[in-house]
Amino acid sequence: MDEVAFIKEMREDYQLPPYLDDSVIKRAGEECSARLSFIVPGTDFDTDKQGRMLLKNATYYLINHRYEDFEQNYADVIHSWQLGARYESK
Repeated sequence: MDEVAFIKEMREDYQLPPYLDDSVIKRAGEECSARLSFIVPGTDFDTDKQGRMLLKNATYYLINHRYEDFEQNYADVIHSWQLGARYESK
């Protein structure tokens, strides 16, 4: 995943404060990417638009110390993404 583009996108889409260091966004993105890649192995977050949306939202929740709310609030979307990925791989 292009980390520079991801950080720029996060700052633009979520109006993250300028005092939030890029390394914090990068680290949160990596942690969320690892979790989402566990749910749908082999996801390319640069080409999978639904996966990218989930990654950005998960990262935002993690930065705000509310990751547990992310999985609960996005459970239906995560489930449909997971099922869609399994369907596409067949």
